Amino acid sequence: KERELSEAQAEIKALRLSERQREKAVEE
Repeated sequence: KERELSEAQAEIKALRLSERQREKAVEE
């Protein structure tokens, strides 16, 4: 279960990073 939780957290981090990149692209 711990492994699944860490994988889910990694996916969330990736999603947040992609969202930030999208916001930066819109600003430019």
